[in-house]
Amino acid sequence: MPTWLHHLATTYFQWCLFPIGLYGQRLVARKNRKGYVWGLCTQGLWVIYALALNQPLMMIGTLSYAETYVEGWLNWGRAQRGLPPLVTPWGRALKAIKARRTGRG
Repeated sequence: MPTWLHHLATTYFQWCLFPIGLYGQRLVARKNRKGYVWGLCTQGLWVIYALALNQPLMMIGTLSYAETYVEGWLNWGRAQRGLPPLVTPWGRALKAIKARRTGRG
């Protein structure tokens, strides 16, 4: 990666991504379904950022956030149709951890 591009990515890109992601979270918090799409697109930008900086652990976290946005989008649509929520593999893992903690597993 050229030095100027690395400097740009490390200095400015994260400061641009933060408010973009925050805007998506605000949309979701205000019950706007477009927030899930916005958040998913933002996670794509974070993946590019992680690739540019060679940060594999950051990419794993970013992909888990992306999966959460997909799960939220799908469950929103299912709730509007009166269907039970889908539980993704990540959601099942969290549910199992919670069950062990509370002794309901």
